[in-house]
Amino acid sequence: MSASQLPRANWSRITSSKRLYRSSQAVSAIGQDVYIFGGELVPRQPVDNRVDVVTLGNTQDHGAQTLSTPVNAPSPRVGSPSTDIGNDLLLFSGRGGLEMKPIEEKGALWRYKVSENEWDLIEPADSSASFPAGRSYHCLASDGVSQIYLHSGCPEQDRLSDFWVFDLEKRTWTELASAPAPARGGSSIAFLAGNLYRMNGFDGKTEQGGTLDVYNIKAGDWSAIQFKPDGAEGPEARSVATLLPVSVQSKTYLITMFGERDPSALGHAGAGKMLSDVWAFDVEQNIWQMVETAGDVPAARGWFDADVTQDEAVDDIVVVHGGLGEDNQRLGDVWALRFSRVNLKDSDFPMELGHVKLHVIAKIPTITSGIRAMPPKRACDVCFQRKIQCIKQNTDLPCEWCSDHDLECAVKREPQKKTDSVSAILGEVQALTRRVVELETALGQIRSAHGSSVDAASSFSGQKDTPVSGSGTTDSAETHSPFHISPQAERPAARVLGQCFGQHWYFKGIPILSDKGRKWMLSRTGETSSLENFHLFGSQPGFLPSASNPHQQGLELPDRQTTETILGSYLDSPWQRIYPVLDPVLVRETIALAYPGPESAAFPHRQVSAKACVLASLSMVSRFKGLEDPLFPLRSDIYADAVQGYLPYILNDTTMEILQTILMLQIYRMLSGQWENATTLHSFACRIVYDLKGHRFHPITLVDPPNLHDQRRHEHIRSLFWLCYIFDKDISIRYGRPPSLTRDYCDLTLPEGLTKIYDSSSPGSSQIENQEAVAYFPQDLHLSQIKEKICLFRCSLDNSSLSDGEILRHARQLDLDLENWRLSIPVDYRPKLSDHPPFQPHMSFLQRRRCTHLQLEYHYLTTVIHTAVRRCGAAYTMTGSLPDEGNLPEDLHSVYHSSSDLSLEASRTTLQMFKNHENLLEEDIFG
Repeated sequence: MSASQLPRANWSRITSSKRLYRSSQAVSAIGQDVYIFGGELVPRQPVDNRVDVVTLGNTQDHGAQTLSTPVNAPSPRVGSPSTDIGNDLLLFSGRGGLEMKPIEEKGALWRYKVSENEWDLIEPADSSASFPAGRSYHCLASDGVSQIYLHSGCPEQDRLSDFWVFDLEKRTWTELASAPAPARGGSSIAFLAGNLYRMNGFDGKTEQGGTLDVYNIKAGDWSAIQFKPDGAEGPEARSVATLLPVSVQSKTYLITMFGERDPSALGHAGAGKMLSDVWAFDVEQNIWQMVETAGDVPAARGWFDADVTQDEAVDDIVVVHGGLGEDNQRLGDVWALRFSRVNLKDSDFPMELGHVKLHVIAKIPTITSGIRAMPPKRACDVCFQRKIQCIKQNTDLPCEWCSDHDLECAVKREPQKKTDSVSAILGEVQALTRRVVELETALGQIRSAHGSSVDAASSFSGQKDTPVSGSGTTDSAETHSPFHISPQAERPAARVLGQCFGQHWYFKGIPILSDKGRKWMLSRTGETSSLENFHLFGSQPGFLPSASNPHQQGLELPDRQTTETILGSYLDSPWQRIYPVLDPVLVRETIALAYPGPESAAFPHRQVSAKACVLASLSMVSRFKGLEDPLFPLRSDIYADAVQGYLPYILNDTTMEILQTILMLQIYRMLSGQWENATTLHSFACRIVYDLKGHRFHPITLVDPPNLHDQRRHEHIRSLFWLCYIFDKDISIRYGRPPSLTRDYCDLTLPEGLTKIYDSSSPGSSQIENQEAVAYFPQDLHLSQIKEKICLFRCSLDNSSLSDGEILRHARQLDLDLENWRLSIPVDYRPKLSDHPPFQPHMSFLQRRRCTHLQLEYHYLTTVIHTAVRRCGAAYTMTGSLPDEGNLPEDLHSVYHSSSDLSLEASRTTLQMFKNHENLLEEDIFG
């Protein structure tokens, strides 16, 4: 093997932005600007049709600039890649519209003029001539002049292997020889020196690999280069990756990277196994090389897009944006991959090259079509302006493009100096230091403004936490949540910590989250506490999908029989007794509205509400153990996200169906661990149940038959109120917020028959009573009323005028209320402080669940009540700089130890329960 010039590479992160989170988008790099269009943040829900621009070469992260949408612009779409010619980018078809089908535009291409921020639709000159069908996840490439190549993709059904070229000047399509089988989507093509290279893709069964297909444009035929796709001798099979030509100091390579190697069982709703490798193919020697980089590298991904441009030093760089990670989360980062040259000899393989190690893998036989001459070190001014390869057979003669078009071939532009890497790094460090100082100053101001106590009011959150962007960011301020959420950077730090750890944590009267509390932790541990990095389970703000107009929803309900079967299994199961959100009789009306017949009366808005209610019910049922359908779980997340998008269009109404929808979506979020999202929904549920008068008790009376239906609705709305009441207390205790539903204006008369759950003849999971069975709810309602008192007590701790004596009196009373409640529970189910009562043989599923739940709740509330005692003692510790330096009176010191012993014992017993019953959470106890 002769001496070979191998590329060295290094990744650098350009930016990351909430606005840029997406996959299946189009990316084109023109000069120092990267243009991003389309894609999806939620499966099958396109983002808007605005163009985002990221500028390369900045020493600071300025995010992305979101441009305004011109009057004439393509509709939002996904799976529509782009290519560029000169200063224009072009795209073809994609998937979108009401039903998320391939967009059929009769062979037209959209052209975006970056200098003018204008779109225009280029239609074929002859409307009667043949043209490629609309599709998505196809691939585009251009010769940089006037020819645009289109290959493969996914039409409405199956996949394609066709190959087309569009002449931009003549506005004509020509169908070329189809690529070798199989037909595929998510493939990659690249134009280089008169050849089209094709590799990778997914044929509906497996990822494709092991072959680099080459189309000789002049000869009009295909040839193939074979290699082993084992990750050792060649890149593994993959799809939704990329293939890009890169010139590194007069030598050309084809770069493929990342991609999905194993599809998800959830289809488009999930994420498969992703790759993070980078491979270079030497088109002159036909050698695959694996490029290994150290340090900070992008996460493995597929469904992304990338392009090649030149940096300030006129070196080719690969720009990568977004995609889908292995955790099924969309990515919003932008990276640049830079190459350089190093000379190696045969004896040098493999070897370490500084921070990069390259392996020359295999010498592949030369294909029949020869490779054209490599480009010179610097492109002529004409080729540089057009972003095309400058090919010279002889350095003394004009390049092929200038010779064919009778143009002057010269290099007259001034060479650009490379940025001093040391200076650039120093600038980045200085900018980062300035930003840290700004944040610390702002945090200090917030703490000073709020004093040593933590504000009990916390704003709801519906968006993911995003990094605080640098000053001057041009990110769009628009949020895609159905509800307006303040950016994370605008929230007071104390509130964020309160959401993570709860509001009311003290040591000798000093709030743990205050400056003095931090100093105390530093004195005890010797380390500065970084509480911002810790989160309770489910406390991090979750993702709320974008609001979509109901008439733009591409999601269809399953057929009516499937829906009735799934909901029937829920209505006949113990879960309906625990979460009585749907009434067996009233739900039939909702189903009838969601599936209107040909002669049904048209009530569009009610049908939208009914459809949202059905989707929410299907999502909720998917979380209940024992009710799984082999096909249904594949769409539960999609259904829940679709319901979230419906909410802005139905919340203006106050109906029982809308209340059911919100509660079922809230239950789904809670059982999925998305507590922040559930909390956001809770406020709407409380408002609607109050408007429906669910907080009032409607006693059963003898009425005429025509009014029995109304009576049933009143009773069901009352059940929905109790669900809201239960959730309200859990959320209040969890986040330290005042409850929304209290006895001051709510009639808390309990339903009849609640104690039947403790009856030895209570129905088991396989022995369900008739449809008129009593609802038992997820918690004991007497205990929920005690929780209300605990919530109000904890919120009163923020009152600085509250004396230690009042705090202890309230704590003793709550402890007495909790003990009286415990003694009211039958012995077989009565919780204990030190151990868990065993299940009795006669207990049904509902009874075993209630027994376990009572024990856990008792431990939790004991801990909550007695940790509040630590709010006492502030007056005795203010004399010292730390809480430890103040001495408590003997009687208060004794109370401290007694409460600590009780809360510790309750916590230890909880842990012991899970240790002794390893399968506790796997026994269908909590859903």
